[in-house]
Amino acid sequence: MKGSATYENEGPRFEAVAAQVKEILSSMGYDFTSKGVCYLHVEEVYSVTPGEHAGEQLA
Repeated sequence: MKGSATYENEGPRFEAVAAQVKEILSSMGYDFTSKGVCYLHVEEVYSVTPGEHAGEQLA
């Protein structure tokens, strides 16, 4: 895969994800507070299987 990553530790998207993570982990008994969120934007996907199509772009 090739793409880009964005890290956020403030703002509405961060707050929404941090609240979801806290709710889920709290229900499992964990006391966790998110420090940041990493968003991955996949731009290209390549085959990693061995053989004649190895390395071909799939998407």
